This record gives sequence, C-alpha cells and structure tokens, in this order.
Amino acid sequence: MKHNDLSVVEKLCGSKLNYRDALSCIETALTQKISVLLRGHPGVGKSALAKDLAQRMDLPLIDVRLAQKDPSEIAGVYFPDQKNGQLKLLVPEWIQQAARKPAFIFLDEINAGITKLHQSAAYQLILDRKLGETELHPDTVVMAAGNLPEDQSFVTPLAQALCNRFIHFTLGVDPEEWLKWAITHGIDPTIVGYIALKGQKALYCNDGKAAFPSPRSWSRASQLLSVCPPEQQATLLQACIGATATTQFLEYESLNQAFCPKAILEKGEEINFTVAPKNEPSFIYAAVSSLADYLRTNDSPKEYVVRNLVNFMKTSCIDPEYILIFLKSVAKVPNLIPRLKKYQAYRDIAGNLSRIALPQGVA
Repeated sequence: MKHNDLSVVEKLCGSKLNYRDALSCIETALTQKISVLLRGHPGVGKSALAKDLAQRMDLPLIDVRLAQKDPSEIAGVYFPDQKNGQLKLLVPEWIQQAARKPAFIFLDEINAGITKLHQSAAYQLILDRKLGETELHPDTVVMAAGNLPEDQSFVTPLAQALCNRFIHFTLGVDPEEWLKWAITHGIDPTIVGYIALKGQKALYCNDGKAAFPSPRSWSRASQLLSVCPPEQQATLLQACIGATATTQFLEYESLNQAFCPKAILEKGEEINFTVAPKNEPSFIYAAVSSLADYLRTNDSPKEYVVRNLVNFMKTSCIDPEYILIFLKSVAKVPNLIPRLKKYQAYRDIAGNLSRIALPQGVA
C-alpha cells in the first residue's frame, strides 16, 4: 500500500460504504474466497448488491433467506442407510448445486431471529466450506447479509466464532450512488428527480411505521407506477413509502411536469440546462432518466429520433457526468450506440468523455 493511500483507509475504516465502494471491495474479497458479512439498514440494497455481484462474477445466485428456513433446510437431515447400518446426511439441493459447480451463495437475514442450529450450519459452511461430507466447489463464494442492531429487526447476536470467519462491511445510504444505480435500472424518472432534489432523508427514513422510504421501497414504487392507473397511484405509493413521503412526492410531481422526452426526441425541441430551474440536479436527473426510459420502451427508434438525440446531447449544455449516466442507461438498447456512432457530433462527444470511464462499446 502506498503511503498516500492511508488517508483512504482512515476514511473507510469503521464507516459505512456507499454502494459502489462496497461492490468493489466485496468483489475483491470474494475472488480470494474470503467470506463476507454485509450489514445495513433494511431496504438499503444489500440483496441488490449481492445480485449485482453474482452477475459481475458470472456465477448463479443461490439466495437463502435463513430466517425463513427450517434448520433442516440449512443443515440437512439424517436418514438410515440400512445397507451399511449407518446414518447418512442428506444435504439440501442448494448445497449440492454449489458443490457441483461454482455458485454465489447469499445467506440473507443471517442475524434475523435465527436459531443456534441455523448458526451451526452456517458456521460449518463458512469455516470448512462443506456440509457433512459434501464440499463446496472450490470456486463457490459465500456472502451473508444482516440488519443493524438499532433497526429493531429481531436481530440475533451472532456467535463470535461465526463472526470471526467473515470480514465485515456496513452499507450506508448514499443518494448519489443510488441515483446512478436507479437511472441505469429503469427507475421512474420522477422518483429519480425527487431523490436528487431531496437527498438522503427522502431516500431513507425509517420512522418506525410499516411502510417507509428506502431504496427497496422506492424501487417497488417505481415498478407499480409503471403499470397502475392514475386513480391507484396515491394508494399504491402510500403502501410502499408511507403517507408522509407520498404526500411530499406527489407535491413534487405536480410541480415537475415541464420536461417532455417525446418533444425532445420526436420534434427536436431544444432545452438549455444552464438556466434556472432547469439547471437543478433534480430536473437534470429526471430529464436524462425520462429520455433513457423513452428509448428503452421504443426498441427501434426512427433515424430522426437518433438524430434529435445527438442534437440534444450536443446543444443542451449538460454536464458530461449526466451524459455518461445517460449513455450507460441506454447502452443495451438494441443497435442504438452503433447508430449514434455514425454521427460525427456523437463521436466528438464520446471523445470528450474519454477522461471518464465509458461503458464498453459506447465510445
């Protein structure tokens, strides 16, 4: 480690990591076959991070919710082998799967009211990388996740021996990183803009009620908003994020109807993001998210739409970071990037972004 890296260590030790840093650090540990325990508030993205990691590592995800399993579904059951006069352990199918070929085992809710039998099975799995006589594949990795004690989520203290088999990270709530994730995962543009404007308290606020804002509940709200009729919107939002957050969000939505992606892409309307209120981060996030969402729902945009898109990127005076986020979010739209590359203006934009890491195939 270089000497000037010490400041980074001092900053990270004992602190909550944002999504990007947690993703990177945990991937490094798992590639060395070191088991990881990730803690964080309910709904901050622990399960989503495990899913993203499994995809990055190209491993099938085996998601085991310990608190929802009977101990026998974790530790297996013994049955009599009459031929040999012995008891043999029948291990669960998911263990057999992780033994046959590389897999990503995700032990979720590891401290959510589980018994000592659950912990014992998890301990053998993590300590010995086997259950009974069934050994995990050498390239199988193990990650666990749990809530924080202050969350009142039926947290059960883990045995020190089990804790010592993990390395430990805590995932915090970081609106900036969540916004980058949200725009590339198709989260409703208005939700994206609202969180960009209101920040951390809007993204996560556990007030002790059944429904409260969190990265997970906002994701569910987005999913429902994409399919529900207008008369159901308020009721469904309240079921996801609670009454207070719903009222605040709907007030924001009513004031934020100025951007129309269809007018930009179909009619070539220009917009200047350097003047208020269009220079507000919330408006810009909502705008680029709306454009990306519009393109993702139109599999084969007409050529004049592609041309208008290039013109938008060229004339909108938008910060390069937002262009980068937009390009990442549309990189998988079929044949869009190759069509953009035909335009010199786009090639110039991509060249100017060379100081920022572009997604593969975009430049």
